[in-house]
Amino acid sequence: MKSNSKKAFYAVAKGQKTGIYDSWDRCKAQVSDYEGAKFKKFDTQHEAKDFIEKNKETGSISKTEAGRKLAQAKEKTSYYGIVYKNGESKIVKTWAECAKATKGIQGAAFKRFNSLKDAEAFVSQGENGQPPLSPNSREVRTKLFLEHNSKQLLKEQQSLKPQIIFCDGSFIPQRSGKDKAGFGVYYGPGDSRNVAVPITTEPKNSFISEVKATAHVLKQICKEIDRYKKEDLEIIPKYSISSDSETVKNILHQYADTWTDKDYEKHREVPELKEMVHDYKKVRSFYNDNSPIFDDHKFGITWVKGHVGIEGNEQADRLAREGAEQSIRY
Repeated sequence: MKSNSKKAFYAVAKGQKTGIYDSWDRCKAQVSDYEGAKFKKFDTQHEAKDFIEKNKETGSISKTEAGRKLAQAKEKTSYYGIVYKNGESKIVKTWAECAKATKGIQGAAFKRFNSLKDAEAFVSQGENGQPPLSPNSREVRTKLFLEHNSKQLLKEQQSLKPQIIFCDGSFIPQRSGKDKAGFGVYYGPGDSRNVAVPITTEPKNSFISEVKATAHVLKQICKEIDRYKKEDLEIIPKYSISSDSETVKNILHQYADTWTDKDYEKHREVPELKEMVHDYKKVRSFYNDNSPIFDDHKFGITWVKGHVGIEGNEQADRLAREGAEQSIRY
């Protein structure tokens, strides 16, 4: 992306703090996620002042605004969305009810919301659900994007087809006790990001191999997201992950929002687990927060049955075995 060296004036008529700002970052801090934000970029300070005068908030609150504020106050009641492993779901209003409904039930995911609508969206989207952006937030996100990008670039980003990244872990036990382990990641034919990685640390097992494979993919996506945010990348794919590890998929989709340090302590042998969950939540939030830019793409990890001829999975399996064979050299 090309930056404009010409001095610009960013006018914020409605935001966290009204005023004229000399950089996009300062302006963005005032309007991002602010309901009803009004802002615009100008070439002169006079135009910026005029825009604020014409659009600034008045001292009195209209009946419509008062009604909206009253409705928002009423919606401060808590709603807990609960999704069970078998696909069933429910919504309760208190933490006590939520605790009772999930106590001792393995795989139950829950989350607190301030509105019934968001709780309903969470349970309707299943175990990997996140509340959708409000219409106003969607509009603000789009405006923020178009402040620095063309409508054509927005159209290109929205129209991209989802890209599936396949990952797999391999564990080959040996009678000698020197077990082999590795993981593979497959983006597509001839892609330089395809890797076969040996695992040389102990202990080794299938679960550790699968976690390391998924953690590697998520770390690479996070790096691309960071570059995208710094404007080093104009386009970022609509990624999703495919794995034949149902355990890893369940950890990310069902437990990512509820696990505590005590849960990770039970898996001390795989320190990448906590980082994997952290990166997963970061990527998921990135796509959800920018959903209008990515045409409502939902990021997640899809489980596929292994060794049934799915090309991407077969290639990831081949790379994982290559990585495992390399592990005996260390």
